[in-house]
Amino acid sequence: ASIVVAEEMIKSAIMSAQQSKIDLIGSSIGAFNTVRGLGGNIQLIQNTLGTVLDIVEKFRNAFNFSDPFKSTALLLVLFVLWLFLALVPTRALVLVAGFAQYAATFKARYGSGPAANPHESETNSDQKEKLNNEKVDKDVTPIIAWLNNAFRALPTDEDLRRAYFWESRRIAEQECEEIASQKRVSRLQRLWKAEWHSNIDLRIANDDKRKKGVSGRDWVWVSIFGIIQNRRFLWWQNVQDFDDGAAPGGRIFLAGHAGLAGLSPLDQRELREDEVPLVTNIFGRGEEGQQKLMLLMPKLEIKEKFEMAIVGALAKSD
Repeated sequence: ASIVVAEEMIKSAIMSAQQSKIDLIGSSIGAFNTVRGLGGNIQLIQNTLGTVLDIVEKFRNAFNFSDPFKSTALLLVLFVLWLFLALVPTRALVLVAGFAQYAATFKARYGSGPAANPHESETNSDQKEKLNNEKVDKDVTPIIAWLNNAFRALPTDEDLRRAYFWESRRIAEQECEEIASQKRVSRLQRLWKAEWHSNIDLRIANDDKRKKGVSGRDWVWVSIFGIIQNRRFLWWQNVQDFDDGAAPGGRIFLAGHAGLAGLSPLDQRELREDEVPLVTNIFGRGEEGQQKLMLLMPKLEIKEKFEMAIVGALAKSD
């Protein structure tokens, strides 16, 4: 009997230990779920507070001309409302509102007349209610939607901060570009003694035959920055290379057998109609012997100034 009692006590001890482990795991899981639920509630509270603050900021910005058009319209509406309330007595407004409510209630109850059949009356009332709801939705919803969209379009403080940041960055970039352009023009006039300069396009051979254009050209236009200095035509890949003091990407000496050239019939066939008046050819002594370039000008005025500069450079060479 003592052996049986001892075995039962051992079994009870083992079961108690297992139960305590299960309770410990269950309490840990419960605590973890509680923490997760608390985090979700905090996020919900944070989002709600953010929404409320956005509404307050939009309401405040509606009066401080953050959006000039809407602030002006709102002030005009308030002025008209103030003028109306100043001219019309309040007792008259209360009387009209009371009569309107009474008339609407009277018409809704007795305006349709007595019903012959209760079931027909219920059916008609349901249909009328449905039609009235559709009419109300059709009449009121656009105005409410317009007002809601107008209010939602008002900027918050964060929207204004971002708008001012990007606007100031754009203005700073424009100012930097203007300063760089002024420095570039000063260098071209004082240091390079350039008689002409502009961004133009240069025709080069298309090495990748798979990337032919729709017209089947075996050449492409590439943007360059070119200048005419004394008896030379120099060009860089872009304006930034010139500003950085990089070496020219190519040059042509306008001496000896050099000058302007017209378009051949083959060139006219490959060019588009809008490109033909803006294209000009020059030839001269390049780095690898005699060389001919086809250039596309952005405007007809720039083309005329370019040709005049070439003629002037050729006159100097003579």
